[in-house]
Amino acid sequence: MRSRATIDQAIGIVQAERRCGPGDALQLLVTLSQRTNTKLRDIAAGLVSMVAG
Repeated sequence: MRSRATIDQAIGIVQAERRCGPGDALQLLVTLSQRTNTKLRDIAAGLVSMVAG
């Protein structure tokens, strides 16, 4: 459950930065996850951590 909340936060961050809808933001994160062979939850956690400072 915690990873889902983190993914939702990352989607919100991408939406704000890219001015896109939630579906597009999720697709961008999924694509990045696949290209880097990194779990989506790890991509999301890194983005949230970076933004949180």
